[in-house]
Amino acid sequence: MKSETRKTDRRVIRTQRSIRNALAALLVEKDVEKITIKEIAERADVDRKTVYNYYTSVYEILAELENDWIEDFDAFTKRLENVRGMEYVQNFFPALTELIAEDIELYTQLMRMGSQSRVISKLLSFLRDKIKNAFVRNYEFDSERVNVAAEFTLAGLFWSYRAWFNSENKKPLKEFSSELGELVMGGLTAYFAE
Repeated sequence: MKSETRKTDRRVIRTQRSIRNALAALLVEKDVEKITIKEIAERADVDRKTVYNYYTSVYEILAELENDWIEDFDAFTKRLENVRGMEYVQNFFPALTELIAEDIELYTQLMRMGSQSRVISKLLSFLRDKIKNAFVRNYEFDSERVNVAAEFTLAGLFWSYRAWFNSENKKPLKEFSSELGELVMGGLTAYFAE
């Protein structure tokens, strides 16, 4: 009985992931207001009834998608809370690579969304706060200096990862993240050394 429940749980998880991925793919193509449950069901290759078994509306799926990303990034940043100084930046990129690799399909859709999308705005706002908090914990600089470093880091991360996800001939994620980490670390080291 227990293995049957586990099998059902995996099937439910797979179905819900498929539905969320379908919505993420559709968000690349159009605004959320123009997306229907029927389109999501077709893209996820499930019946509309199946979608309604789990969600009452497109906005409920979107909210779950946003919350999943925020929870993932929150857990990711909490893993680094006790790391200090430049070691934080050194550990940041391997941990981020691991997070992205866990659901590369979903993150591919996220990075293909327009930079003005609601999902991206919410995620960037969350990450901005986390990055600022990390810099405040690790360096004794005034808030303006921390803001500049946080914006530099956030913009560099977002646009670099977005370019990687949208690239046809991309190098392996681990290698890309490592190089990006070196670039960010070099810039922050010089900036905070002043």
